[in-house]
Amino acid sequence: MALQSSEKNGKLSADLERVVLEFNEVGVIKFGCYKLKSGVQSPIYIDLREIISFPSLLTTASNLLAGTIYNDDAVVHDVICGVPYAALPIATLVACDHDTPMVMRRKEAKAHGTKKVVEGRIVPGNRCIIIDDVCTSGLSIIETANDLREVGLIVTDAVVLLDRQATGVANLAQHGIKLHWALNLTQICSVLVGAGHLTPDVAQQVEAFIAGSCKNEANGDLTALHAALGVSSWKALHFSERKKLSQNEIAQRLYQVMLDKESNLAVAADLTSCAAVLALAEAIGRDICLLKIHVDIIEDFTLEFIMDLKKIAGRHNFLIMEDRKFSDIGFTVSNQLGGGLYRIGDWADFVTFHGLPGSGIVEGLKTGMKNCSRSVACILVADMSSKGALTGPEYVSSAVKIAEEHRDDVVGFVTQTDLSSCDASFLRMTPGVNISAAGDGLGQQYNSPEEVVGRCADIIIVGRGVTGAADPAAAAAMYKTRAFAAYRRRVDKL
Repeated sequence: MALQSSEKNGKLSADLERVVLEFNEVGVIKFGCYKLKSGVQSPIYIDLREIISFPSLLTTASNLLAGTIYNDDAVVHDVICGVPYAALPIATLVACDHDTPMVMRRKEAKAHGTKKVVEGRIVPGNRCIIIDDVCTSGLSIIETANDLREVGLIVTDAVVLLDRQATGVANLAQHGIKLHWALNLTQICSVLVGAGHLTPDVAQQVEAFIAGSCKNEANGDLTALHAALGVSSWKALHFSERKKLSQNEIAQRLYQVMLDKESNLAVAADLTSCAAVLALAEAIGRDICLLKIHVDIIEDFTLEFIMDLKKIAGRHNFLIMEDRKFSDIGFTVSNQLGGGLYRIGDWADFVTFHGLPGSGIVEGLKTGMKNCSRSVACILVADMSSKGALTGPEYVSSAVKIAEEHRDDVVGFVTQTDLSSCDASFLRMTPGVNISAAGDGLGQQYNSPEEVVGRCADIIIVGRGVTGAADPAAAAAMYKTRAFAAYRRRVDKL
């Protein structure tokens, strides 16, 4: 039997008060100091995933959601979709109890079979209601809605068991989604205080936390959402989710290559002949997402070499980064990118630059692009892997600010650190990866794929670990496997 929600009048019925007390009794409601997915420290944590171990509570939760959906002002819908993964059991019960079709969204598309992101029978034009357990920023609901809309479903409403009273309502409204909820934090605290299970002091701490969480809600945009995502939680997001946050088509393409090939490996082809670079690219192309070159060290450079390299990249589906590390004034940089012997802007997908000259260097790169046949995505060198590098915290902070001010063109960083203050739309690339050595005697310091992916990297950059191997193709395959496995462990863990 559906339980009536409290959304309309804000008051809890006796049935809903009983539900809150049952959740508290089995430990679903926790008080203390908990780090949320957004990185924010919260005095209360509601772990609704635990209810799958209590069949009666799972049934109660589904009835509570059903009461929110099928009340007097019933939400019009043809199909149900639960946000993966916590809401899937609840959504399934609601769908079965009310004889409503259901579809399922995958967090990542399968690499085999139909490669669908949304499973189930899709009827374009049908109205789909999204079900989730908890709403804080609304990010998971937005991501789910985007995928459902891409296959032709109409999404205007979402229903959650618990609204944490943060920025979710405003963020969802910006995406054309109205949030409906059965319970909120204030009501839960009120019930527990009344039953003697919570002291008024702790309840006041929760109310203060709610007030702080709502400060940015009036903005009604994704600024607060992106800021929340920046505090280390970028590590928990799948590449498919990160792709949607990026505003740059080249970065989005790189994310897709990473997903399609299950590779977050870039190889630094620091070789001095055209033939050597081309032979390496052909040998390792199937296992990399990105090839990094230094065109100015190639002794026999020709534009024909670039044409051949682009053909290999197209055949093996990888992108090319020219590690030029631009670091001059804007006028000079514009000519370096858009002119000269190498015509870098006509063929490179990505270029690197230093932030030392200030934000004017980005303007110079953008001016240079006007003289090119295509756009180029820019990667800012936030810090370096060499011993004694002068890229200290103040420089890194300034570099991040430059990137945030030019996020249409600056899509990521070369970094050795977390950059937790920077949001999840930016790529993190980390060089200095080699499993066989601690350094090269020239200041380069090495780390393992697992260490850098866990610490700071979306993409590992391997140089001599591949180029100096007896079998570069086998070495690339090994680094690819280890790096992508480390990425999967990272997102599953967090």
